[in-house]
Amino acid sequence: MMALGVTIEIDANTLIIGGCGGKVQFIPNRKEIYMGDSGTSFRLLLSVVSLGRGECLLTGTPRMLKRPIGALVNALNQLGVQASCDERDGYPTVHIKARSLRGGKSTLDGGKSGQVVSSVLLSGPIAEKEVEVDMNSMLDMVPTLAAIALFAKGKTIIRNVPHLRYKESDRLGARIEERVVGLRVLGIWLKNELCVNKSFRNFWELWDKL
Repeated sequence: MMALGVTIEIDANTLIIGGCGGKVQFIPNRKEIYMGDSGTSFRLLLSVVSLGRGECLLTGTPRMLKRPIGALVNALNQLGVQASCDERDGYPTVHIKARSLRGGKSTLDGGKSGQVVSSVLLSGPIAEKEVEVDMNSMLDMVPTLAAIALFAKGKTIIRNVPHLRYKESDRLGARIEERVVGLRVLGIWLKNELCVNKSFRNFWELWDKL
């Protein structure tokens, strides 16, 4: 992260991180970032790197180079990034020529790895233009995307999710925007705090520790 312009200070057991506001910087051109054997880090950082301007090469161990990355590379290319697999089609090493993330319509295949979706969700809200995502095969990610989209610069369109109305609650009818913004704006209340019992019983215990 420091290679991308983020400041990190270590104070005993504490990390103090100074963000860059989505403005990733490469030092120098065609900076090589070695990700070891961490597939999760590789996928998530790939979208973050795409927010910058310049060239960057993401690589890893010989084992890492055998792990597929093509679905994410294709998704980023649809959003205006020039991403290519230098050594083997669909696999690392990945060469990024970034001019910031333009935005647009992207089809994501999250069937093999939800990290592909998570990676685009990290960077999508900072795209220059609106981002349109077909979420039919990833319904449980829709509330997360809707929450993040509140802080996006442009408009986010979520398509092909009508059957969300028939989950354990009507997730489309729920005012996701009010609930999330309610954590930041006074005057909005959650009427039934026991709603977390369906899938996250100790949510409020963890919340009190933040």
